[in-house]
Amino acid sequence: MWITRRNRYGRRYAGRRTHTRRTRGQIQRLVRVWTAGAVILLALAAAFLLLRGGEGPGFEEGDLLVCVNGDGSAELYWPKATAPSGMYRVEVTCGETSETRYCTQSALSLSGLPEGEELEVQVWAVADGKSLLGKPKEVKSWKVFRAKLLPPEAPEAPEVSGTLEDGVTSLRWTGEGEVFQVFQSNVNSAQGAAGSVLLASTRERGISLEGDLSRLTVRAGWKKRGFILCGPASSPVSPLPGITGGQDLPSGGQLSLAWQETAPRLCVLEWNGTQCHHFEVQRWAGEKWETAARLAPEERVRYDLGRLGSGSYNRFRVAALDGDGTELQAEEVSFWASVSPLYGTIWPIQSLALYEDPGKGTRLASVPGGTALCVLAEEGDWFRVRYGEEYGWVDSRFCMIDLPEYVGDHCTYDITNSYDSLFAVHGSPIREV
Repeated sequence: MWITRRNRYGRRYAGRRTHTRRTRGQIQRLVRVWTAGAVILLALAAAFLLLRGGEGPGFEEGDLLVCVNGDGSAELYWPKATAPSGMYRVEVTCGETSETRYCTQSALSLSGLPEGEELEVQVWAVADGKSLLGKPKEVKSWKVFRAKLLPPEAPEAPEVSGTLEDGVTSLRWTGEGEVFQVFQSNVNSAQGAAGSVLLASTRERGISLEGDLSRLTVRAGWKKRGFILCGPASSPVSPLPGITGGQDLPSGGQLSLAWQETAPRLCVLEWNGTQCHHFEVQRWAGEKWETAARLAPEERVRYDLGRLGSGSYNRFRVAALDGDGTELQAEEVSFWASVSPLYGTIWPIQSLALYEDPGKGTRLASVPGGTALCVLAEEGDWFRVRYGEEYGWVDSRFCMIDLPEYVGDHCTYDITNSYDSLFAVHGSPIREV
């Protein structure tokens, strides 16, 4: 009985061991098959994507600029390609028409765009490659610049003035925009190519560039999803060496300085020109005057102060100087900027609905209480704000506002408890308070 039972169990256990070895062998074969398949796929992908130079086309850092001119034409600018690409593929769709263009410059001019039709642009860097069979093949960059928009009415172009001194060209301009693009006109541009070369991009309303530059223009831009939309170019400016132009103005004329608010908290200074080497615009910085700009004398001079702080008290001074820097005469103005919540910080005191329009229109989202928001516009009891990727309106009656931003210099704050304890319990000071 013992031998029979042992043989019976022995056969049973031996059968299990055989089954285990067979399963492991299958897994090992599957792993080998999968590994070989993965290697083959990687090799095929590499052969498919490989260029003769061993690198794929790409772009340098930067943005796609879509510049509308208001006359049915537009200009496109994008970052230069990295090696080995020397060509760009641009697909343009407008209304029912679609075309593909190839160019060697990182810019392209479009004309005859139908009014009211949606414009779609895609830009790739391309290079010559080979297919698996060794045939010539176009290889496109992984990165593609895309823009999809309905061209708006062209806004006003900036007004630009410039000076050239000690080999540095300085520009200043007026106008609205989130970011400004500075171009130099290219008189030798080929037909169908964009007529300018992008020199710089800035958020400021002024810039200094090395060198004696001419035919400079400025476009105001607004950031969109995947691209920057730019308005028309300003009139070309060609600063002359030294600051000249005031010889024909009256000598000894009295400066007459005035300020004007052109929009909520957007102010300008204006004064009559007089014969001098240049003007200096100075701003009071609490303890002394600081030079904000140097301008060439003209018959009527205008200087954009930009958007001032809500409720801020401002002092400005304009001085006429000769070539040695001696002050000939000066005028000063001081004023209060208007109080406005525009671009101020607010916080909803409770969860608020974000509506597409002021009132009970389409509901876009729910803004949690305590969320910091920036006021983009005001209409009645409603603030226009951005929450996430949505732009909409919230009820201002249920929002707190940052008082120092809103009231400005009309109020001063002395939070004494922040630097000394003023509180006590039964006559005993509270420690560390």
